[in-house]
Amino acid sequence: IMQINIGIIRRCEQSFLRERLSTCQLKPVDSVVLTALDRHGQCNQDTLCSIVNIDKGRMARVMERLEGRSLIRRLINPDNKREKLIEMTEQGKQMLEIINSFSKEWNDRCFDGFTEQEKNEYQGYLERIARNALAGKENLEND
Repeated sequence: IMQINIGIIRRCEQSFLRERLSTCQLKPVDSVVLTALDRHGQCNQDTLCSIVNIDKGRMARVMERLEGRSLIRRLINPDNKREKLIEMTEQGKQMLEIINSFSKEWNDRCFDGFTEQEKNEYQGYLERIARNALAGKENLEND
């Protein structure tokens, strides 16, 4: 039952965000990458691939698109001249504010009629489920 409900919520969320992001000429993966850069700060492309769980080829296309829009910049790592570090630009930070407003709109829609206590309880349960899911994934990878 959980998978069915999560699937419904996820598909509706993806449709909602895809429509909102298209108004900014962004794809959902673009918003995921910008959010990851905001949370983790400047990092190399391999690290970013691991954080957002996408392959290097797809990440290269995302980087090209975001750099072309001046939302990120690639800098040479002063400690390793062969490595490029990725960071968000001011334009990227402004775009992230718009992306965050879309996420807030979605959350407000989903939590309509919930009390603050109910929202907090739900978030706590989700965090526990996510930790359990990640632990299960790590166990599978280590087998």
